[in-house]
Amino acid sequence: MFSVRTVGAEPVPRSSSSPELIAEREGDEPPPTFAYVTPYLERHYLRAALEFHAVLVQGFLWYATTTRKNWQVDYSWPVFRNKLAGHAFSLDTNHFGTNFIGHPLGGTGYYLSARGNRLGILSSFAFAEAGSALWELFGEVGEVISTNDMIVTPIAGVALGEPFTQLGAFFDRSADSGVHRTLGSVFGPFKSMNDAFDGVRPKRATNYDRFGFPSNEWHRFELGASLAFTGEDARAEHAARVTEEGRLVLASDLARLTGYTSAAHRDQWFSDANLSSISLEMSFLPSGVSDLWFTTRAVLLGHYYRNAVFSHGALRGGGTVFGLATGFSYSAHDYERGVSGPNDRLASVRPLGLVVESRATVPGIELSAELDLGPDFAGVKPLALSGYLQTADVSSLPPVVQAHGYYFGAGYHLNSSVAARIGDVELRGRLRNDHLLGLGFVKSSNSTGRSPSFQDIRTVGEIGWGYYVQRNTLFTLDLQRRLRVGRAGKARAEVAEWSFGTGFQAVL
Repeated sequence: MFSVRTVGAEPVPRSSSSPELIAEREGDEPPPTFAYVTPYLERHYLRAALEFHAVLVQGFLWYATTTRKNWQVDYSWPVFRNKLAGHAFSLDTNHFGTNFIGHPLGGTGYYLSARGNRLGILSSFAFAEAGSALWELFGEVGEVISTNDMIVTPIAGVALGEPFTQLGAFFDRSADSGVHRTLGSVFGPFKSMNDAFDGVRPKRATNYDRFGFPSNEWHRFELGASLAFTGEDARAEHAARVTEEGRLVLASDLARLTGYTSAAHRDQWFSDANLSSISLEMSFLPSGVSDLWFTTRAVLLGHYYRNAVFSHGALRGGGTVFGLATGFSYSAHDYERGVSGPNDRLASVRPLGLVVESRATVPGIELSAELDLGPDFAGVKPLALSGYLQTADVSSLPPVVQAHGYYFGAGYHLNSSVAARIGDVELRGRLRNDHLLGLGFVKSSNSTGRSPSFQDIRTVGEIGWGYYVQRNTLFTLDLQRRLRVGRAGKARAEVAEWSFGTGFQAVL
């Protein structure tokens, strides 16, 4: 389903005292992530350390009681010494879910144990790094240090933990209600628990919109459902076919920047993850989930410029944001619906990349554009693997490909979008691209030659149209084109599909 995310869905109030409204009055400034009405200990390092170790111990108990491993090394002083000396590192052969679901969740727990005690982003990231190192040294006692885990765990910790921290804190700043208190605890469990221990109350905004959300912060929440018709391109083994599927989208976008889509004059730096987003897109068939795409992003620091005025009944002006962001992405897609077999999987952590936003408003038209570019470390199911195995032996593959059918890759993502709103009509285009190359092309322990090189590319293009049938209800039409190309050695595979969907979105 195409997710419409435009700017300025709420009308800008007209000033009664001046033809130009500059949002710089006292009280209009967005608050920091953590704001309270009562005195509190700003950073609680000791409790953060205790909660961090509780997360680490819980992970070890789960590992010790549920995991069955083929031990790669014996736990002894010589082995431990090799770990410390850096001689016992390798890419591991764990399941895809262990490496790209389990370890990201572990890193998120480490990160939140610190961030929930009001530590800064950098300090909380250091906790996630420490948790990953301790786990590799003492947790997985019978295994060599996993290079991929040392990358994925801490980066995913901040890439997942910070957007959820920002979302939980947003509800803590919203109007005091049972729903908002519950959502604040769900998305910020450590923070809510520690606030209760300290007997402090979050400082809630003094002005709200009609949903009880702070009026001095920009937000957009989406809940959408649609019916889509998906067509797979014809291939040698079968003819083209069209399937019907239901689609669901859940998304949140937050911006704690003064006058982000309204009248303001600003030229400032920020470093408190002032922009963040979480998105979940799913498609369903009677047989199960046919597509899943979960992404998070936090713009940790950057520069914000805004120059816009409200004059003669209309908003004029615009602004830009340049920032460094981290993110996490997990996706699974079925290119052969109705045919049993593993889904195409791609999961990645995204260290610091560049995000550029540009927004402009002229009477009657709102425009926005975005570019997101950065490096990725990923787990990828190679699209061309079956073609490679038609002419080669499985023993030539890297161990993780032999064991679980995926490889570790490095590359980049390049995402871009443009949008326009004219009255009650929204138009948008979006292009998402992932380009990854396999790592670890060394001789396998049971191979007679070098492993094949892997390359996988995914491109998804979307265009959409939306119409506000009511103030917060959007009727949507969207068209999507998806192309997937892969290489394994000399083998090449390509698959493509298109989909057309129509449905409704609630936009808050």
